[in-house]
Amino acid sequence: MWAALDGREFVLPDDLTVLLVPVFAHRLLPARGAQRVGAQPVEEALARIIETTPVPVASRG
Repeated sequence: MWAALDGREFVLPDDLTVLLVPVFAHRLLPARGAQRVGAQPVEEALARIIETTPVPVASRG
């Protein structure tokens, strides 16, 4: 939808980066007791996923 609002028929990696936390953070719940053992908040976990996931490079050929 973000791409369509921008007038594109395709999704860019930046679209996912922008929308990942706002879309998923309120849908994911930490495991029971996770807060007590020092687990990171959902938003931090999603940010870490964004930072550590390589962006695929399309091949032309």
